[in-house]
This record gives sequence, C-alpha cells and structure tokens, in this order.
Amino acid sequence: MIDERFFKRTKIKTLGDLCALPHISAMISDAENLPLDAVIIGVNTLSNALQGELSFFDNVKYKQGFTTSQAGFCVAKPNYIPIAPETMVVIPSHDPYRLYAMMAESLYFDNGLSPNFADDYYRDSFGAFVHKNAVLEDGVQTAMGVIIQAHTEIGTGTMIHAGTVIERGVTIGRDCMIYPNVTISHALIGDRVHISSGVVIGQSGFGYAMGKTHISVPQLGRVIIQDDVHIGAATAIDRGTIGDTLIAEGCKIDNLVQIGHNVILGRHCVIAGQCAIAGSVIFDDYVVSGGQTCYAGHIHIGKMARIAGGAGVSRDVPAGETWAGLPAKPMKQNFREILTLEKLSQSGVSKDAKARPR
Repeated sequence: MIDERFFKRTKIKTLGDLCALPHISAMISDAENLPLDAVIIGVNTLSNALQGELSFFDNVKYKQGFTTSQAGFCVAKPNYIPIAPETMVVIPSHDPYRLYAMMAESLYFDNGLSPNFADDYYRDSFGAFVHKNAVLEDGVQTAMGVIIQAHTEIGTGTMIHAGTVIERGVTIGRDCMIYPNVTISHALIGDRVHISSGVVIGQSGFGYAMGKTHISVPQLGRVIIQDDVHIGAATAIDRGTIGDTLIAEGCKIDNLVQIGHNVILGRHCVIAGQCAIAGSVIFDDYVVSGGQTCYAGHIHIGKMARIAGGAGVSRDVPAGETWAGLPAKPMKQNFREILTLEKLSQSGVSKDAKARPR
C-alpha cells in the first residue's frame, strides 16, 4: 500500500474514471469488456497486490508472479490474458509500463508538494524553522538554516546541522547525527543513524517508460533506513517505485554512492565509495563491495559475497563467493584469464622481435 503520509489519492476512484481520460483510453487496446464501475483502492507490486489494487506486468522474468498474483487489476499485453488469474481484471495494452505510469500519475500526487506558508512555521531557540505540526522529542538539537516540515517526527538526542531540510512526514529515530546540507524526504529512519554532509535521501528514482517521448513513472515508495547505519557524504538513495528501498541495520555506506529505487541492502553490508547500484538489486546480509563497482538492475548478491573494486556485476552472485573484473566473475577465473592474456601478449611480442630483420 502507498504511504499516505507522502502521497495522496486524487478524486479518481474507479476504472471508468481512468478510462475516461483521453490519454489513458488511447493506450488501452480493448476496453469493451472492462468493469468500468470497479473501484481501484491503490497500486502495488505484482507479488504484494491484493484485490482492488492495480499492478502491471511488462517483463517475462516475472511471468510466474503474474500467474499467481492476487492483484485485482493488472496492465499487461493482450496475449497474457489467457494465463491471468480468474480474479484479475487484465487491462490490455501493447505498452503496459507506459500505461501503468499514466494511470499511477492520475491516481496519486506527492503530498510533500502541497503549499507551505510562512505562518505555519516557528523559529526554535537554535534558529531552525519548524512546522507547527512537526513532533520533536525533548533533546533534539538543530542549527541555523534547518527546515523541518509538517508531520515530521524526530527522536531525542538527534542532532541536525545547518542547512538540512527534513521534508513532510519523515520520521527520524533517536541519537541520530545529521550533518550539514542533507535533504531527506519520503523516508523512515531508525536510531543512531549517521548521515554525512550533502546526502540526498528519498528523491524520485530514475524510472522512465521509454518511447518516442520518455515519460516519468511515478515513484510512490519510501526509503527505510534501519538502526546503526552510516551514510557517507554526497550519497544518494532513491525511494522505491511502488515498494520500498531498504537499508538494513548496521550497513556502512561510503561517500559518493548511488543507490537506486527498490534496492535492498541486507544487514551489515559495506559499500565503498563511488559504487552505483541500479534499481531492484538485492544484497543479502554481510555483502562487501569494493569502490567504483557497478551493479546492473534486478540481480541478487548472496550472503557474505565479496565484490572487488572496479567490477561490473551483471548477473547473480552466489553466497560466500568473491568476484572481480568487468564483467564480474569468480576471482580465480578472472585472474586466470588475465594471466592467460598476459602470456599471449608476451608470446606475441617475442615472436615479433624474432621476426624483425636486423
């Protein structure tokens, strides 16, 4: 379910309301047999959706999830209608992802973009501007230039340094340290979390439905950061598309790391600087990633795996293994290939030298 602290429903309630919108009706290949009076209660992923909720299916990798989904409505290509669950209303489209994006945008708006008025804020004894509906426990310390928006909750012992913005509905636990010029939105943060300068948490993930023109897919999820996490300077953690981006307890994230939407970092993972993790990557517990490593989307890194710096990981990594290289592969295999290439190169140089006339 979409968290209404961050996103609110529009006045559109039924499938008929959606189909009445010209840009949406034009994308539906056959609306004749659709139950237009059916009420859509929300959007969700295929695996988590329930009756009344809308989802989409646009990747054959998730075919099994489509056939077993409990979603009440699903945007999918017409040829998948015969294998859909009996309780599912399939909304047929030849471009399901694009149509879903249009529908989601019509169903929700970002609650954080509602107007903020100067009269709604007071200036605390530290010089921060705090919304009158924010809840700060005793012992919260702020600094000049801090802005804390409506319905934010912050626990005792937390320190927030100058220039930081905590947007509407965010919750932050106790004894956290938030350094200057941090921006946090659409996020729930645990206790004893350290967030270094310039970090951006909860902004829109990089999601587009591609075509002759690219349209933005609404990012309606959150960022969940559990206890005892450290986040290095200038790191960006995007909120989920529908579900959540999760940083589990004890994770240590270096500077200049990009974490895409719906990424899950298991407990006590270590991510060195300049890593880029694409959307929907799952790290199990205790994964260690060297710096400047890139991860393709929708892959799974097993428990206690170790990835050498500078690797390019494009497929699943089994638990406990150490991988390296570009493309990444088991480290011993990668080293054997490097040594083989060196020997071939040296052999070629030697032959060329012998063949050269004196």
